[in-house]
Amino acid sequence: MKQAETPEELMMLSKKGQSVMMFVGIGDVNGKRAEKFYTERWIGVWRNSLFNNHIDVQTFTIDDNRAIFMFADGSKAWEGKDFLLKQPQVSEVSLEGRQYPGLASRKNKKEEL
Repeated sequence: MKQAETPEELMMLSKKGQSVMMFVGIGDVNGKRAEKFYTERWIGVWRNSLFNNHIDVQTFTIDDNRAIFMFADGSKAWEGKDFLLKQPQVSEVSLEGRQYPGLASRKNKKEEL
């Protein structure tokens, strides 16, 4: 059995076989809040990319710029988080009570400076 070396690995191992929800925020587009069709388009692309990487995930749009990603095997949620945080449209990911800033939130902060 694999030993966890970090608290995040321990959480990942403890969620194996359990369903896990992850909230994903979509960043602003040209200074405006993302619209629903834009959000749904990118969610579909990411869902297919995760599926092609053998990660079973269901997605639900809950707001114009927010979605839920439901992972059947919770241990795969951390792989999904790592993938989503590399996407330039993602502003934040929330997984198991922890917030992770995405590339879109960093880009918006640079523009404010």
